[in-house]
Amino acid sequence: GTGTGNSHSMTDSVRCDLLADCTAEWLSSMEALRKDLVRSVPAHCALHCFGAALRGQMGQSASKMSLYGMSKETDIIDEFWSHSWHSEPWKKVLCLLFLKNGVAAAVAGTVACLVGCALTIDGSLPNGVPFEGISLWGTALGIFSYLLTLLLWRPWKSVFLDIGCINQEDASAKTQGILSMGGILKQSRTMLVLWDVTWVQRLWCIFEFAAFLKSRGSTMAKTPLIRPILFGACALTIFGFTCMVMFVMIFLFSLGFRAALLPSVGAIFFFILYPAAVTFRDYLWSMDTLAEQLRNFCIANSKCHCCSTGHPDRSVPCDREIVLRCIRRWFGSEKTFEDTVRALLPSLFAEQLGRFGFPYWLLLVATCPMLWSLLDLTVSHWLRGDHFWQFWLGASGGWWLGAHPFAAGLFFYGAKVLRAPARSRLRDVLKNLCVIALNLPVLVLTFGLNEILIIFQMPTYLTAIIAGSIHISLAVTLWFSPFGLRHRSSGTLEQEAPAVATDGMDESAGI
Repeated sequence: GTGTGNSHSMTDSVRCDLLADCTAEWLSSMEALRKDLVRSVPAHCALHCFGAALRGQMGQSASKMSLYGMSKETDIIDEFWSHSWHSEPWKKVLCLLFLKNGVAAAVAGTVACLVGCALTIDGSLPNGVPFEGISLWGTALGIFSYLLTLLLWRPWKSVFLDIGCINQEDASAKTQGILSMGGILKQSRTMLVLWDVTWVQRLWCIFEFAAFLKSRGSTMAKTPLIRPILFGACALTIFGFTCMVMFVMIFLFSLGFRAALLPSVGAIFFFILYPAAVTFRDYLWSMDTLAEQLRNFCIANSKCHCCSTGHPDRSVPCDREIVLRCIRRWFGSEKTFEDTVRALLPSLFAEQLGRFGFPYWLLLVATCPMLWSLLDLTVSHWLRGDHFWQFWLGASGGWWLGAHPFAAGLFFYGAKVLRAPARSRLRDVLKNLCVIALNLPVLVLTFGLNEILIIFQMPTYLTAIIAGSIHISLAVTLWFSPFGLRHRSSGTLEQEAPAVATDGMDESAGI
């Protein structure tokens, strides 16, 4: 009886090993089982109802099949979305909304603002709302259109999202979809990695990344796009902060507080900017967590569902064994792949996120309310018949493109230097206040520069052009020039990475 039991056990083990090897061999071939298994959905379907699919709100079979029904067979997928189901869903959704709808929201908001300004000049909308002599119709319509477009815009780029492109209700179809992942990734133009601390810990996320690298060969013509899921929360924080600051500034302008403007706005800055300091210190600290993960990256530390449940069905091969065999076929060894990841990901982060960990274009998208409120101020001066409308029209572009990004760059720099959590609550509060304090000199410079130029009694439009040029030049220097502020410390992603190991990625390796 014992011999027979051992024989059966050995047979099961051999069968399981053969099944794992056959599965890995097929996956590593980078082919789909059938052509109709390579599917995609429009990005707006994946983001429908504030990203219900990503938030796990597709619990009912009908809902899952409804999303799957929106997917279509395709030869080319524009973007493969790689994400961890263990990260916070609302952060992923907010990140995707800004990445996919942010520019459209900024354009729609600006158009609505211009319509509001035109209607105010025409007299169709009453002047002096909400402040005496200054209307904010353009800003109000801009904010409304911005938020509406951010939520409801319909980007048509085709994307692969696992829950929408693989049949979740038919076990056989689901297995076939998983076995076709190599072919799906091969047919994807690019990969969008929604990074958080759990992404590098999930085995199948690592498999997706490895397969995408393999499908591109050693040339890496299309590199993965890596975006931290905190992008959205940071952008929304900046948007809210800009709305509040500009509202306060316009209110003070309406009261004629010129001498009291700087200390008043400075005091309010400390109150409004505090949540932003907390958010960005946390975000930049998470970048250090990433750097630590990449320095110690090891496939053996990744997690998969079957291992976490203790392999209840011994006849089914372990996911880890399948993935490891694929990686060995593609890269020659696990170590080669690990070295590639340690070298490639830090350089991608540093290149794609910039020196402050937040892209300039997204900052402009999030700070549109500054442009809109200054256009409203321009209209108010136009209706009064004074020449200062020329100054504010010029200042609207200079402040939006230059003054605000310059202030934000210093703010990000301060948050980066002081990103580490303090040992006590009091010290943490002081760190946040120090980050905010870096912006006060910028506030003085922005308003003080205007006052200094006015002393020379130049034409109003010329004053605006000179001030705007100085602001934009400072912002460009800070954000893009080699002379801009940089902060490097051990463990950051800006450290020079070793050369990427690509010897195991050429087309002849492993297949």
